Amino acid sequence: MSRLSRSIVSTLRLFLAAALLHIPVHAQQQEADVSTLSADDQAIVKGLRFRAADAAPQDTRTATFIKARLPVVNTGPQASVAGKLSAEVRMLFRTHDKAWYVLRCRQDFVIARKGAEEVYISFSETNKQIEGITGDKASHVEDSVTIVRYAGVKIFESEPSKASRFPDSWWLKTGRLSDKDTAPAAALPAKVADTSTGELKILRSATERALRAQIWKTYEQSVAALNDRYLAAIDKALKTAQSQGQLDEALALRSEKDTVVKTGRPSRQTVPAQAPSLASLRSTYESALMSLQAARAKASLPVMEDYNQKAEQIITRLIKDGKLDEAKSARDSKDIPIITED
Repeated sequence: MSRLSRSIVSTLRLFLAAALLHIPVHAQQQEADVSTLSADDQAIVKGLRFRAADAAPQDTRTATFIKARLPVVNTGPQASVAGKLSAEVRMLFRTHDKAWYVLRCRQDFVIARKGAEEVYISFSETNKQIEGITGDKASHVEDSVTIVRYAGVKIFESEPSKASRFPDSWWLKTGRLSDKDTAPAAALPAKVADTSTGELKILRSATERALRAQIWKTYEQSVAALNDRYLAAIDKALKTAQSQGQLDEALALRSEKDTVVKTGRPSRQTVPAQAPSLASLRSTYESALMSLQAARAKASLPVMEDYNQKAEQIITRLIKDGKLDEAKSARDSKDIPIITED
C-alpha cells in the first residue's frame, strides 16, 4: 500500500471511529495552552483585553467585505502587536426559509497601538454571502461567537447566548444546519462571570473607582471637548460646501454631524470620495482621539500594575492557606477587564 493510500485509510478510520463514538472529529484536536508560549509572548498576551466582536454591524452593510468589529485594549509591553494574531467570528443566521445557518470568518489582524481600538475582521464578499443565505443583506445576526488566537494559541473566546431557541452547540458547526442539528439546547454552559473572592472583589471595585475618578473622567471630558471642536469644524465646512453648491459634500457633512450628536462619535462608514473636507476632518479627529486614548492608557498603567500586584498577593495567600478553589476563582476573575469601552 502506498503512503498516500495509508494516509487516506487512516483518515477514514478516524472519521469512522468518531461517528461510532458520537464524538466530533474536531474534538480530537487539543488546543495549545498559553503556557507553551515564550515569556515575552506571555507578557504580550497578558496585556491584551478583548470583547466579543460586533458581528456584521449594520453601519457596514453598504460595503461588500466588512464582517465584524473587534474591540481590544492593549496595555502590554509593546505598542503594536503584529504577525501572530488571528480572529475567527462564527455567526448564526436564519435563512430565507427559516432554517439555521452558521457562517464563519477568520482573518489575521494587527494591533497598531497601546490603549483601546477597534480592529476590523473581514473577508471578501461578506455581505453578498449574508444576502445569499438570508435573502437580505441587512439581516441581523441571531448569535455570534468570537475566538482570538495568538501564535495559534487561543487567548480569548466569547460565550454564545443562552437562548433556548438556538440550536445546540451551533458554534461547532458550519453552513446550513440539518434537522438533527436544530434541536435547541437544554442547558448551554453559563456565561463566564466574575467569580472572584470577596477580598478580590473589594480590590477590583476600588481599582475601578480610582480609574474612573482619576483617569476616565478626564478622558471623557477631553473627548467631549474634542467632539465640540469637531462639530464646530463640520459646521464651518458645511457652510462652505453649501455656499459653493457642493451637494454630495454637504450631505456627507450633515450626516456626520447628526451621527456625532446622536452617538458621541463619528460615523464608522467610509467617507465618500465626494467629501474631501470631511475626510480631512475625520483624519484629524481620529489622530486626536488616538492621542487621548494613549494618554489614558499611560495614566492607567500604574493603577493597573498596583492592582495586579495586590491581586497576585491575594491569590498566593489563598493557595498557601489551602483554599485552592477560591484561588482558582480569583485567578480566573483577575484578568476580567475592570472597565471596558461602551
